Amino acid sequence: MSSLFLERRFWALCGAQNLGAFADNALRQATILAIFGAAAAGYGTADFSMPWGWGNYAGSIVSMGFTISILIFSPLSGQIADLVDRDILVRKLKFIELALMSYAALCFAIGNGPQLLFALFLMGTQSAFFSPVRTSLMPQYYRKEELTLANGVFNAVLFVAIVSGLGIGGALIQLEGGRIMISGLLVVVAALGALFATQCPPAKVDGKERLDLNLPVVGVRLFALARRQSGVLYPMLGIGWFWMMNAASLAILPNVVRDNLEAGLGTINLCLAISALGAGLGSLVAGIIFGRFRDSLNFAGWAAGANAIAWLIAWAVLGDYRIPESGFASFANAPLILILLAAAMTNGMFVVPLMAALQSRAPNDVRAKIMGASNMTNGGLATLAALAIIPFLWTGLSPHHVFLIFAAMQAGLLFFMWKRKAAIREAAMGENEDLPNPLTEDIITPAFSESSK
Repeated sequence: MSSLFLERRFWALCGAQNLGAFADNALRQATILAIFGAAAAGYGTADFSMPWGWGNYAGSIVSMGFTISILIFSPLSGQIADLVDRDILVRKLKFIELALMSYAALCFAIGNGPQLLFALFLMGTQSAFFSPVRTSLMPQYYRKEELTLANGVFNAVLFVAIVSGLGIGGALIQLEGGRIMISGLLVVVAALGALFATQCPPAKVDGKERLDLNLPVVGVRLFALARRQSGVLYPMLGIGWFWMMNAASLAILPNVVRDNLEAGLGTINLCLAISALGAGLGSLVAGIIFGRFRDSLNFAGWAAGANAIAWLIAWAVLGDYRIPESGFASFANAPLILILLAAAMTNGMFVVPLMAALQSRAPNDVRAKIMGASNMTNGGLATLAALAIIPFLWTGLSPHHVFLIFAAMQAGLLFFMWKRKAAIREAAMGENEDLPNPLTEDIITPAFSESSK
């Protein structure tokens, strides 16, 4: 089994995916800090400045710049992934990524904030097309007994790529000449990703359907298709909820650091990296221990409850918090770091059983379409969350009070899960038949087991 990692079918696709993830997150993190820093400087004509003071909401607008394109184009991407040979799509999309990263690098070099946001929108579009292709490609490359290992390693490498991209992108933008370094890094990494993509083995499809370009109608049809599949809808909505909460927390963190902690760009970078690190660690931990739970809804419920408690504690602690003189990254500041890490970890743990449910239940012949519907849901809810942060800040609400709203939302979700589960069990007892749980349908397989059948 270990020879799998040396084979072209593994390292070609893994490298293409994760080099792209690294570049995406380096670009996003550097963009947030550059635009937020320009707004803090207060100069309307400074590099990376945004009109009308929008730079103060850099976390939200950068998130929306990336996710709104996923919402718009996912109905089309799922169709294409079922119509065109997937190895060809991977190569074309990675070379498109190289062109887009070159454009983003130019925007960074000249310090144009609005153009940089447009580049992020285009990168989000590329991601919207790549994701269902990669998800649908894996069952063609790996046998059933290999999928657990392949999925686990893919997710572990993805976690490393995301965190390292955030850390390096955020660190370089603070250096003298850092934006030129970032520009070069984006192009080099995208070129390497395209090179990996050229090595992907053939992956034929038997697509015979006609492409429908009426995207709003297609979006409705994809959602209806997911709804008709047994055990698919609620996991898909649960994953969208994770995206929503994650986007909202990333959007508000820069404002929390500046307004409540009275700290600068370095601390913002650390907090955003801690959030990504926690989500990745939570997913990995859940992947290890999830198989021990017979009732996956209980697992997701415990994670949602722990997340609500973590946000509640973060709200209470940040009310009158000051970073110790030894610095944010010092041992004296460990309680705050652990609280932020715990909030992100529990959110990551919540999504693992839902991901397993969606992947394992999506039928092979429509898997890419369902993944497109899931991406559409994720992008829509993430965009909505990032957009919702702006009016909260407009009202003068202290950014850290948004954490209290996060806690209330997670508590509301937990209550919904409990009520639905109780109602379904009562119906099952009355009719003497096994009915599925409302959110994850009582999957009992490990997190990545048979995840791409």
